Amino acid sequence: MPLRTAVEGVRAAIAAGDHTSASYLLEDFRRAAECAWKEASPDQRQQVARDVHDLLRWARETVLATRSHQQGKLLHFTRARAYLGAGAARRDCLELDA
Repeated sequence: MPLRTAVEGVRAAIAAGDHTSASYLLEDFRRAAECAWKEASPDQRQQVARDVHDLLRWARETVLATRSHQQGKLLHFTRARAYLGAGAARRDCLELDA
């Protein structure tokens, strides 16, 4: 699998929140990066290293941002739930878009 194709697959899976698929695609990406590295000249290896670094940085930032956003939703849900009481009849008012 070409490195660019592997990068696009990983990005698509992470952007969609499909972390199970992303973990499998990261293995494909690793193999593609190793293959590209072995076949590359010293100058091309710099580009391969840059591509790997860019993808991993983007993936980390994206996952952290998603987790932060979901944490914010959870906190909001918890606070809103606290005002409903134990036997709340208004449960249908809360919607958690996760």
